[in-house]
Amino acid sequence: MATLLLELALTRIFSVVFYYHFAFLAISIALFGLGLGGVFSYVVAGWKAPLFTRLGRLSVANSMFVMVALIILLAQGERNVTSLCQELDLPQPTVSHHLGLLRMNNLIGNRRDGKQVYYGINGRFETPAENALAFAVENYSIQVSPSGKDEER
Repeated sequence: MATLLLELALTRIFSVVFYYHFAFLAISIALFGLGLGGVFSYVVAGWKAPLFTRLGRLSVANSMFVMVALIILLAQGERNVTSLCQELDLPQPTVSHHLGLLRMNNLIGNRRDGKQVYYGINGRFETPAENALAFAVENYSIQVSPSGKDEER
């Protein structure tokens, strides 16, 4: 605890003396991350399951976060793997693996343009009429209108 207080005091002094305005912020965020990691480790240690089950659950949660982030990015428009890697700050094999899983489950599709492969969401959302929503996937579409009657095309 004394080391932590010394580090905070020195950071405050150096940030004022040397005009490093963001030095205190950077150290504070780093220390917050260390503290958050300790709290997270404490919570995971309290789970009543074998070690590998706990690690598996954490891996599944991490994988789901990556997939949700990919779907959110692809909902904004088509992207290639390189732009997704840069946006998510993840390595290319990780992004390609998750894109493959999403493609195997028909949640996303891809098209090739030369050497580049562009990924996008399968289907599209439209609002063809006032207060109606249409969802189209490949050759099948459903339109929901406010009257409550669904129309198939």
